[in-house]
Amino acid sequence: MPHDLRHAGVSTMLWAGVPAVRVTLIAGHLVEVLLGIYAKVLDGEEDAVKRRIEAGLGSS
Repeated sequence: MPHDLRHAGVSTMLWAGVPAVRVTLIAGHLVEVLLGIYAKVLDGEEDAVKRRIEAGLGSS
């Protein structure tokens, strides 16, 4: 059960847009390990990433 809670916590942080490097610091993973395990969580984020980039550039 603790492993499931940890997995849920890490997944939630990634879904919320917390940068992977920050999540690794919180979870104690290496970036390579985190991305290998949780890559499926990040899959499909293209639209959200594009919106963040546009917002950062002041585009509409």
